Amino acid sequence: SRSQSGGSVPKAKIPCKFYLQGTCTRGDFCTFEHSNPTTATATVFRPVSRDTRSSIPCRYFQRSICKMGELCPFSH
Repeated sequence: SRSQSGGSVPKAKIPCKFYLQGTCTRGDFCTFEHSNPTTATATVFRPVSRDTRSSIPCRYFQRSICKMGELCPFSH
């Protein structure tokens, strides 16, 4: 369903961890909160560490053009 403001999807009160990392690709279609992190949320969400990266290889890193560096959720 659409929100009353137009084409945006209603947002949950839960912060979007990808937005906080600068990597959310869903934009207005993301169902999580996109706001500047407070001190409380900033301590909850940390940059992706090597131990939690996906086993899926980063297609941009394979071509030496990944701009995400340590924040990239994919395997380097």
